[in-house]
Amino acid sequence: MNGESFERISEGRKQQFKVHYHLRNGSHEMDALVRNRCEAEILGLLREVSHILDVEIEVDVVPPVPGGWEEHILLVGQYQEQITFLRDLVGSIFTMGATALGGALFVRHKLKHAKQQTTLNDLAIEKARLEVKKLAREEDSAEGKPNGELPIESPPATEEIAAALLGRKKVQLKRSNLYRNLASYTKVEAVGFSNSHQKGASERIVERQHFERFIVGPEELEPLVYRNVEIEVVSPVLRAGNHNWRGIFEKKSISFELGDGEFHRQVLDQEVVFQNGTKLICDLEVHQRENEVGEPEVTKRIVVKVHKVRQEPKGEPSPQGKLDLPEPTDWSNTPGSGRF
Repeated sequence: MNGESFERISEGRKQQFKVHYHLRNGSHEMDALVRNRCEAEILGLLREVSHILDVEIEVDVVPPVPGGWEEHILLVGQYQEQITFLRDLVGSIFTMGATALGGALFVRHKLKHAKQQTTLNDLAIEKARLEVKKLAREEDSAEGKPNGELPIESPPATEEIAAALLGRKKVQLKRSNLYRNLASYTKVEAVGFSNSHQKGASERIVERQHFERFIVGPEELEPLVYRNVEIEVVSPVLRAGNHNWRGIFEKKSISFELGDGEFHRQVLDQEVVFQNGTKLICDLEVHQRENEVGEPEVTKRIVVKVHKVRQEPKGEPSPQGKLDLPEPTDWSNTPGSGRF
């Protein structure tokens, strides 16, 4: 859908959403870098939730007004009820856990340790997708467009959908990053979320003292274990100490720790000889941690057990190191030949 047609069909289908940073001493000035980082996380969460629920929206902004610092956001979409549903949902995501001790962390704990809860969350999200499609069908029907689909069961409550969406890593980390930025900027005393740009409109407010509840650190992931794999040694460590080895694994250069104590002793006692092409047949653990956008990053590699050392035979060079080329022709015995 191009921008012109989207603007035409979405005319009048807009919903207001306000983010209000309450600043110390009634100030109306906010650090530009902090504000821009916060805005990026808010827009990122809006984009991620709309993508998960398959709701097509555009996000516009209008000039702020005095009173702390307010972000006046317009959610623009084809269907009015869809964007209303999305707006209310995002407001719940940003504030869920502010009034119940440890609420946000409780969601994370359940998701981490209970596959059943993950299944229930996926089901709630699927019901939410069906609900936003139903809202679109109802709006089309009200405008005289045909609607031949059967009704679906009642959708889960907004809070239930918000909790389910917080199970999605990108949603959870976008919210966490917002509050991490605000926690480091002491001028913000609270942040409020409202469904109206009007002055004095009702807000769901999170006080500074609760910001930490929403911040999650990078999660350590289960290590990947490779058994009986081959690592070609590029740079062994022949001295005692905590130093990384270098090698080639699956055609990639890696660094790794040697966690096999007995093999390490053999290396220090010079019982193992390394040469060009020496390979270890070993068990390798790859430890990972989530980055700020929820993607796995390698933190370290450990060779936990060396089963065998393999020395690759070197290729035999041709005599005198010469290339195997055909002998030159003796032109002196060729009839009609001559010297130049």
